[in-house]
Amino acid sequence: MDGLIAFLRARWGEEEADARLASAVYGKSWWWNPAFGLVKGDPDDSEATSIFSLGEETVAEVWSEVGPHIARHDPARVLRDIEAKWRMLELAQDMLASPIEPGAGQDLRLFALPYADHSDYQPEWKP
Repeated sequence: MDGLIAFLRARWGEEEADARLASAVYGKSWWWNPAFGLVKGDPDDSEATSIFSLGEETVAEVWSEVGPHIARHDPARVLRDIEAKWRMLELAQDMLASPIEPGAGQDLRLFALPYADHSDYQPEWKP
């Protein structure tokens, strides 16, 4: 399990670092506005500004399809997600140390499943 835990820590650390960098550059909260595209700041804030302009028609077509998805995965949401994963990992490690909870290892394998395409992913981690 040590290799799997190290793998998860590395992947989550990368995601956290990426989210913090994106947050530092564009702000923590992003949202989608069909008229302006991807917007940074609180939707109720008059200071909210567009991150990427929808100036050209081809850009507008692409953004209308992928913009909502990108906005849904703004840095603030990713950081909350990573915090929850860190906490769940702590709980799972506590369960691994307990002879009463033998299924904790299987639970950890589920955390690795989104990274199955990563070069460091091990086939034995497949749930």
